[in-house]
Amino acid sequence: MRISFVVHVRNTLGRKAEVVLEPYGDVVALEPNEGVDIKAEGPDASEGRDGGFLQVDIEEGAIVVWGWSRGHFEIDRASKRLHK
Repeated sequence: MRISFVVHVRNTLGRKAEVVLEPYGDVVALEPNEGVDIKAEGPDASEGRDGGFLQVDIEEGAIVVWGWSRGHFEIDRASKRLHK
């Protein structure tokens, strides 16, 4: 069984920041107060050690989202769409 969900991420740092989709290396720059929707579809908890949850790391100036090897991800905002 697959899981799917949407996470909305908004840059409230007051300066530019990035959303990084790993392990693909896709980067989306976010202006202050700009947001994106991260749409994720991947394995549920019964399909392996990383199934059932999405790892998100907060780093200086970036939010790093770790995808699954057989997952589908989309970073969506009005001006840009990235698909994996």
